Amino acid sequence: MPKPPVPMPSGLLPSGVASWLSTDAGGWGRNRPAKWARPLWSVLGLLFTAGAAVVVEPDPVCGGSAPCGPDLCDMIKVGLILGLLYWYVWLPEIALVATLCLAVLLVWPDSLFDGAVTGTAQLGVLAALVLGGGAAWSRLAARRRQRKSVAWAAVVRHRPPGAADRVRRGTTRIAVGALLTTVAAGSGIVGLAGVREDERHTARAVRTSVEVVDREARAVRVRTGDGRRLSLDVSRPGHYRVGSALTVLEDGRWRRPANEPYDPFGPHLLATAVGLPGLVLLGTGVIIRRRVVRLRRGVPALRVLLRSDHRGRNWVYTADDTWGRTPRFSCFCESASPPGPPDGSVGRRVTGGAALDEDLFDADTRLRQAVMFGEPYERGELVFVTTVGDGTPVVLRTVEPVRLAGAGPAPEAPAVEPGAVPCGSSRIGWAAASLRAAGEPVRWGPGTPARALGGAMAACIALGAKALSGRLAAGGPDEHVVALLGLLVLIHPAATLLNWRVTADGAGLWLTGAWTARHVPWQDLASAVHTRDGSVRIRLTDGRTWQLPGLPRPEDGSRRGSPPAYVRMAEEISALCAHPELRPTEESPRGDRALPLGPLLLLVAGLAATASFLG
Repeated sequence: MPKPPVPMPSGLLPSGVASWLSTDAGGWGRNRPAKWARPLWSVLGLLFTAGAAVVVEPDPVCGGSAPCGPDLCDMIKVGLILGLLYWYVWLPEIALVATLCLAVLLVWPDSLFDGAVTGTAQLGVLAALVLGGGAAWSRLAARRRQRKSVAWAAVVRHRPPGAADRVRRGTTRIAVGALLTTVAAGSGIVGLAGVREDERHTARAVRTSVEVVDREARAVRVRTGDGRRLSLDVSRPGHYRVGSALTVLEDGRWRRPANEPYDPFGPHLLATAVGLPGLVLLGTGVIIRRRVVRLRRGVPALRVLLRSDHRGRNWVYTADDTWGRTPRFSCFCESASPPGPPDGSVGRRVTGGAALDEDLFDADTRLRQAVMFGEPYERGELVFVTTVGDGTPVVLRTVEPVRLAGAGPAPEAPAVEPGAVPCGSSRIGWAAASLRAAGEPVRWGPGTPARALGGAMAACIALGAKALSGRLAAGGPDEHVVALLGLLVLIHPAATLLNWRVTADGAGLWLTGAWTARHVPWQDLASAVHTRDGSVRIRLTDGRTWQLPGLPRPEDGSRRGSPPAYVRMAEEISALCAHPELRPTEESPRGDRALPLGPLLLLVAGLAATASFLG
């Protein structure tokens, strides 16, 4: 029979605080975002349709009647698409505005239906934008409904303890974001100034007819009617046949082909590369500042029940769910400061907050009473007042977005067998209690979803490298170089998702990442930890580390009721390090240690690109 929740001293309760009951939470839960509004579908839809539109779009043909001028609109489209892949997940407020802007650019003034295939691809992008915009609107509407539901249940509002500690939150992001957007605006202005200068030279220039006599990597050599030989920089030398006529504009020492105006690709690329993170930082900073102002003015306060699992995640239950059967949402928290008087004034600052989290929260997984300040909704921000250990009062504040609980109960902390001794932290102790001494090697690697995603990324790398290289070989635009480099960046996460492997045997650990394989003897191993950003770090006694990045976030597996493979791996490796009697005794075969796939994927991409150039 479960034990009753750990009570909370009455002196810590603000006046008039109501309890959050199951009936209230039921209405709150029904207002959650619809399944179709999950960011994953919006991101995948935009990613695949935009990629198809880029592949089927024909290269422009430059001519005297249709010169290849700068295309600022296309650069803005690319920037918005890249930004939306991030904003759909983290910032639906910005995503809604960006979706509308991109849709307008696609249909106005004459960019739609340029051709049958291209028009169909752009319609696909528009359909993906409709899905993404609708999903963002649905998520924001669900947030408003959930906030109203909590405000109605709370009745009263209080200023949470520690609200004044957050007065500066968001300021740094706003400052850095404003600086980056200013640099992006300056770079855009430089590009536009180059266009204006080119227009002034063009207005004064003399048109000269020349003959193409030779082609170079990025230029063509021409001969004028009076016998002069000139070298002209061009963007697509393959479009100029030797012996063909060409019109050149000359204004003193300034000259260029008449069909190739100045293209501010470099400044506009810098503006996109700097402006996107600038907008992200600026947007998140403004949103954080709004949350801080809301906390300082007072937010709904409700009595709830709180439980911490052995991975450090806090699960929130309604006040009448004393058995802890149905979690409503979860979040990671950090200790802020001990609560002051019930009016919400701030008490003294806690020293050693990290130690408090590790020593008390990891060891205490009991259900306990708490007061929740704020409105819980997707990626909301909350403050909790509760007790830990032997009744020590503490203020907790969320350090990562609130995540709504999925179907089923929250994962329970595994029971520790009699005689099991925790080593360093309770998480390692629990992992050691779940292990049994065995002679065979122990292996950890990616699951089926991770391999499927890695395989899809590898296929995109090979096909994209072949297609983009073919465009470049035919004299395609410089934008394809950027796209090709972007594909090569995907090699590392693809190789990691496909074939990361850690094998524990009698000789130590065999670590296989994207590019290298490494052996670590047991005597050189210090610990293995998984971080909240989704990576795994294996630390050695000499201070060096081996990191396995590019994995899903640890909490994603926790919401489904069991931790992901790499979370269990980190805990079990630390347990094997602390308990030599649990280590395998046999050596692993060479074939079980896997090979790094990064060099192989790079070779495949290189062969695909070479085949395009040779073909």
